[in-house]
Amino acid sequence: MTKLHHIGIATNNIEKLTKEYLKDGYEVSAEVYDPIQKANLRLMQKADHDSIELITTDDQTSRVYKISKDNYKKPYHKCYLVNNIEKAVKEQKDKGFIAITAIENAVLFNSRICFLYKRGEIIELLEER
Repeated sequence: MTKLHHIGIATNNIEKLTKEYLKDGYEVSAEVYDPIQKANLRLMQKADHDSIELITTDDQTSRVYKISKDNYKKPYHKCYLVNNIEKAVKEQKDKGFIAITAIENAVLFNSRICFLYKRGEIIELLEER
């Protein structure tokens, strides 16, 4: 893996949590509804700090519904930039990770992603454009 791109935080109140990050000096840099994840995504950035992706949904069929509905501020994944997503997924599988999604398009980043899991840890690989 290369460098950390962002930390994903599931929330049941994206507006309230956004206000907290804004007070701490973060800015909203992007915001979309992702039909693949069936969730609203908001990217928060602050100079010299890790970017934060806020994720929320009311759609019970969304893969983040259970984690967001009962949590106000639940960090649940770290996202890493990779040069070649197919190669990176294979490397992570060789380290014992299990792909929990297919390689899919990420609306927020206009690129491809894949989520993987190992021993309570979820990572997202994001292909650099």
